[in-house]
Order: sequence, then C-alpha cells, then structure tokens
Amino acid sequence: QSHLKARRNPDYWDKGKPVVDAIEIRIIPDEASIIAQLRTGNIHHAMLEDNKNYLLVKDDKRLTALRTSRLGFDCLMINMGRKPFTDVRVRQALSLAIDRNEVLQVAASGLGQVTGPATPAMKPWALPIEAYKEWYTPNFERAKKLLADAGFPSGFKTSILAIPTFPTMVAGAQVISAHLKRVGIDAQIMQQEYGVWIKNIIKPNFNFDLSMQLTNGEADPDSLFFRRFHGSEQQWTNGGDPEVDALLDQGRATIDKTKRKEIYDKAQRLMVERALAIWTFSPDLVEVVQSNVQYEQHFTSLYYNFRTVALG
Repeated sequence: QSHLKARRNPDYWDKGKPVVDAIEIRIIPDEASIIAQLRTGNIHHAMLEDNKNYLLVKDDKRLTALRTSRLGFDCLMINMGRKPFTDVRVRQALSLAIDRNEVLQVAASGLGQVTGPATPAMKPWALPIEAYKEWYTPNFERAKKLLADAGFPSGFKTSILAIPTFPTMVAGAQVISAHLKRVGIDAQIMQQEYGVWIKNIIKPNFNFDLSMQLTNGEADPDSLFFRRFHGSEQQWTNGGDPEVDALLDQGRATIDKTKRKEIYDKAQRLMVERALAIWTFSPDLVEVVQSNVQYEQHFTSLYYNFRTVALG
C-alpha cells in the first residue's frame, strides 16, 4: 500500500478538531525523495528517520525543521539463551566495549541523547546517565578481563543482525562491530530484510546472537519493560534475570507512585548491570513541515497531533 487517505470526522468528540478536512499519508521509502518533495512543496509534512538529513533542511527558509526528544530508543539486543551470552560476564564485556556517545554521533549525527532503559523523555521514570557511569564508560581492559574470566581470553566470533532500510540500525551496527573488535570480539554484520529479521528475533525462533533493535518506546515502565525483558515473556532476551523479574512483578502490582519509582529505579540499574540489552541512544524525533503548516510534535512519534494541524 502506497498511501492512506483520511477525512475529517464531523462527530469527533473534541469539537473544532480536526482542523483540516482531509489528509493523505504517503509511503516514501527513500528519504532523498522525501526531501526533494518537501522542497518542491509536493508534500506538507514528513518524518525523517535518518537524523543526518535534518542538517540538509534545517536552514531551508521554505521549510520548518522540528526536533524534540522521543520515547523511542536504539539498542543492541542480546540472545541470553545462546552461549556465550548466557554468561553475564560476556554481556558486561559488550557493555564496557561500546562507546555509546560515538554510536549516537555516527548513527544519528549526535541528534539525540545517550539513554538507559527509560529514555530522557520518559519523565519521571528516567534515571540520569550518571547512574550508569560504571557501565557506560568504555573500559577495554576490564572488558578483556571479563572475557578471559568467562573462558574467552582471545575473544570469539559472533554476528549482529540489522535491517538495511533502517539507517540508524546499519550505522549503529558498524560502530558497535568496530568497538567489539577492540576487545577481541569479531562481530560480523548480517543485513536481513524486515520480514526475515522479525522471524529470527521473536520466540520461539530466537535465531540470532546479537541484533540491532529500535522501538517507539512506551510512556510507562511496565508496558516498556515487562513484555520485552521479563523472563516469562522473553520477547527481546530469550531469557530473564530472577531479580529483575521480581522487581518488574512488584512494579506491576504497585499503585503508589513513589514506591513504583523506587522499584523501577532498582530494576533499571540491574538491567544495565546485568546487560539484558545494550541501550545506546534515543534519537531526536525529526519532522519537517512547509513553513505555512502549523504542527506540534508528539513525543510518542505517532501522529496524534494531526488532529490539530492547520495551514496558515
């Protein structure tokens, strides 16, 4: 399907909205084509997934380039059910080998923020990056020692899956592969079409070692963490951590906001320490509109604010 058309609902609950009579959403895979059509005025709005393209349009007087933080993030998934990643020391070595700031700079042109399990946009759940300093500060010697203690003094060979049509995935995989090589881990990048990739990373298949992953995120830590990382769900890990599972169970059963905050603070610290995944960065949400379009961004990166979009 190449496009979707929607007309204004005259009985919409919020009177006076939507403002425009209709919209047409087009699927344009090539961002160079998107930018060309923005410049010719052929389209009014576009979301750019390749953040470096923001630099191409930000000074164009005919356009308004918008940036905001988003709930979503990029990370490196780890198959915890497959050796050698069953050993927490191996996973920790991965974490210590990766320079997250460099991944952000290369994959998203620095347009975003290094993140933990809850992104900075997930106020008040996000912890400051300083909370993860031990694991977010590259330490090649410690990484090598952890690998040696786990029985891999000379490292090992592995692979990283990535989808070729997701630019931050491909660029991020290249940086991460180079970082892992510095501690003796030879990680070959394997690009897979979206449909093939999906089958490989979900249960019961889990046919991967490492994989780049990205998500739109969630506003609440329960919906973000439970299905992805709880041992009973295993959607992103093919395994779980009993202590993390217990905290996620407590968080799901707790109503008091202060207590929930304490629980999820502990859970996030453990998730990073045990390296259930390697969180890297939360890219800014980049959208571009014609200068006469009134549009407000929404941190979910979903199109909720189309209901208020107007032509000036």
